[in-house]
Amino acid sequence: PLPGGTGAFKEPKKCVYALCDTPGDHAKFYTVDGESTSGGRDWSKLHGAVLCSKCYLRYTSRGTLEKKQQQHKRLPKDKRRCTYEGCLNPEKSRQFYQVDEDNKAGGQDWTSLGGSVLCH
Repeated sequence: PLPGGTGAFKEPKKCVYALCDTPGDHAKFYTVDGESTSGGRDWSKLHGAVLCSKCYLRYTSRGTLEKKQQQHKRLPKDKRRCTYEGCLNPEKSRQFYQVDEDNKAGGQDWTSLGGSVLCH
């Protein structure tokens, strides 16, 4: 078993984290022991909760069940062109990002670039 959990269940279980991508589609689930200090985290608020191994490991390593900021989805080929005027190679990049005007990445205000496509 992972530190802080009581071990894997043999019968089918479901992760209690509401935003888990696949709450019932994991090989292992863990019941949280609220007294654990695994990962240097306070597990008391999750005492008795059933977590999938992915969510359990996220809490152990980051101290939260929340995922990192939303990942960008790959743009279709016809949209993969950087709209930044100063870009030297607007069609040659390993990744293109469409800017969401509500984005708060880096503590910046991206409103003026909303809908723009930027390259990596």
